[in-house]
Amino acid sequence: MDTKIWTEESDRYTKRAIKLYGNELYKNSDRNELFINIRKFIEEPENILDVGCSFGASINALKDKFPSASFYGIDPGKESIEMANENLDIENIYFTNGFSHELPYENNKFDVIIFSMVFQWIPRKYLIRTISEIDRVLKIGGIVYIQDFLTN
Repeated sequence: MDTKIWTEESDRYTKRAIKLYGNELYKNSDRNELFINIRKFIEEPENILDVGCSFGASINALKDKFPSASFYGIDPGKESIEMANENLDIENIYFTNGFSHELPYENNKFDVIIFSMVFQWIPRKYLIRTISEIDRVLKIGGIVYIQDFLTN
């Protein structure tokens, strides 16, 4: 399967995070910049999607800042999604195993779609389909937040 590298890297990322942070794993997910940037455009989003959510760190960081929102995370890593479901089994948080080019959500559902360190893992032949899927599930007036490497 041509998405194997993405799937394997997701689970490797989760394992590295567990090794590095252990029991403090979710405490190290501040994501204040993400919150500030979302709030600049949408005061109280209803539905937020984190594409490539791994073990759910961004959703964990945002859940208390947007308490009325529903959160959705999708990731190809099976172990990552299992961990997210085990640790963040909270009402209004939903994790799914899957890919950005086949989003299992209805049209116009999300106010915010987050891509944090994800685009480099999407197989090139799926980039246009991914963009099409983002467009399909994003509400008019919604925002796409893309975070990637910062270099000086």
